[in-house]
Amino acid sequence: MVTKVTPEKKIAFLAALAETGNVSRAATAAGVERMTVYRWRDEDEEFCAAWERAKRVGMGLLEDEALRRAHDGVDKPVFHQGYQCGTIREYSDTLTIFLLKAHDPKYREKTGLELTGANGGPVQMSDSQVAGRLAALIAVAQARQAQEQADEPGADLV
Repeated sequence: MVTKVTPEKKIAFLAALAETGNVSRAATAAGVERMTVYRWRDEDEEFCAAWERAKRVGMGLLEDEALRRAHDGVDKPVFHQGYQCGTIREYSDTLTIFLLKAHDPKYREKTGLELTGANGGPVQMSDSQVAGRLAALIAVAQARQAQEQADEPGADLV
């Protein structure tokens, strides 16, 4: 069954995607098939851009929830002899770590690449090996730099 494209269906999908961050749930909420919205995205540049904005909104909501759980904590029930006798507030150290890493580079793991030869000396290579290995090292460094830039907060907003 092919779903008729209507502005209302697209808006309903995008609103649900922003709220849930989940394509399948958003498609169901809009009353369309999941594959239909992917087709819309592939065929309509404006819809594709709106999709990306809705995903960022959804991720912002998810980040807000992670911040709330890390900072404010959540109440967990405490039971004694099968009956709830109270609650205890639990905070998420793991979410705190992830949030710190996401928002401040000083909390991220440091990565580097250092090459040394035997006993810490220079790397020994023949002239024929140098060009190939140097090109490979440059490619690795460029890929790592591109990944680090992509991981920067807000990099997808540019």
